[in-house]
Amino acid sequence: MTLLGKILTVLIFVMSILFMGFAVAVYATHRNWRDEIKDPATGLEKRLTDERRERDEKQSQLDQTRKKLAMERASRRQALSGLETQRQELITARTQLAQRNADLVLQQRNATTALDTAQTNLQRLKEEVEKLRAEILSTQRDRDSQFQDVVKKTDLLNQAESAIKLLEQREKQLAAQVARMTAVLGKNDLSEFDPVIDIPPRLEGEVVKVGSSDMVEISVGLHDGLRKGHQLDVSRGNRYLGRIIIVESFPDRAVGEIIPELRKGRIRRGDRVFTKV
Repeated sequence: MTLLGKILTVLIFVMSILFMGFAVAVYATHRNWRDEIKDPATGLEKRLTDERRERDEKQSQLDQTRKKLAMERASRRQALSGLETQRQELITARTQLAQRNADLVLQQRNATTALDTAQTNLQRLKEEVEKLRAEILSTQRDRDSQFQDVVKKTDLLNQAESAIKLLEQREKQLAAQVARMTAVLGKNDLSEFDPVIDIPPRLEGEVVKVGSSDMVEISVGLHDGLRKGHQLDVSRGNRYLGRIIIVESFPDRAVGEIIPELRKGRIRRGDRVFTKV
């Protein structure tokens, strides 16, 4: 074998060893990508599914949070609207009171002026009367004294007779009034010793507004005899919804609070409020 052949043989042997090393390295670093993707425990498909599920859950939580935020904003807007309405009503009431105060001040001034004028006239008339009385007494003292005595007695007699007639008429009126009141008390199973300040009058209205914190506004108020502390029942058709207690009463409306332990359903605008007979 020549020297060139030996060199080629050695070179082929070295290259064989080098390629064998490459083959071993490639085999050692080889990965089965199908198993990496399809593995049910740690595969890429399972990780992708988990990521998508987590993304859907986060999206659902985000949607719920947005809905809650929208509901809270609507509730706040409604509460602000109610407060704005109350503010406008208070401003109107304040304006009316200011106008009434101005009218009363003007009436007081006019009354003071009229009173001063009347006192001046009265003083002048008193002076004239005193002068006339002095003249009459100086000229007709004896006769007038007797005449005045008769007149006084006659006046007293007439006054007594008139008082008797008035008392008799008043007695008849009171008797009739007592009879009517007794009939009313008997019809309502009451006596003259029963307290009636907390008994609401017989009335019927409707719910005009439902606010937060179980507060409702109704269409009847002070002009209908409704006072703070009175209780009314609420119904819708034949369905009983509960009872409210009045916490504030205005001339033509009132505000009541729903009694939680007597609530039988959700109270809405337009429901009927009434007192039981």
